[in-house]
Amino acid sequence: MKKLQMTLAALLAAAGTVFAAENPNLLTNGNFEGKGHSWTNFARGTWKNSIITEPETSNKCYRMELQKFLTNAKGTKRVGGFLAIGRIGNYFGVKVKPDTEYEISFSLKSNFVPHAFSVSVTTWDTLTTSQWVKGRKQIRCPKRFTYNDKDWTTCRATFRTGANAQTAAVVFQVWGDESQQRNFSIELGQFYMVDNVELREVAPAK
Repeated sequence: MKKLQMTLAALLAAAGTVFAAENPNLLTNGNFEGKGHSWTNFARGTWKNSIITEPETSNKCYRMELQKFLTNAKGTKRVGGFLAIGRIGNYFGVKVKPDTEYEISFSLKSNFVPHAFSVSVTTWDTLTTSQWVKGRKQIRCPKRFTYNDKDWTTCRATFRTGANAQTAAVVFQVWGDESQQRNFSIELGQFYMVDNVELREVAPAK
């Protein structure tokens, strides 16, 4: 039985190697060991964002920590802001094929409640230096991922690009509004950490 288990493990590892070779990760610096190829968008002072090195493993990862709530005149709390991975120089997104299935995968640590944290893919119909240009589309992953703030969890999801998609980026976002959510449970100091972000084309069935 032990020999059989080792054989199955070897076959799975080999299959994973073949998949990676035929379907390379389209994202540069998804492990944050280098510089660039990602960006953030949030109101000044609301988030602390940085690439950190975990002392116990010397592993580099991206960390987003909530520092301040947005509030209206009534004092109602609101949270927004995102981290996006995937650029080509000054252009937003990496090149993808239209009407094609892709898989995203990433490692995650977080103490945000799952309904506040979401993962999506933004696609653009043209190579652009303006992320808000016409032809931008957000494809939200419908699933809620299971994770915790102590251990790294590997998360995966698939999506399909639109008929005119040319580039894409993976987007991590936290959103909450006290006026719209009865179970608003976001607190200052909460965080999420991401690493090993990948975007790969799903090979068609043979």
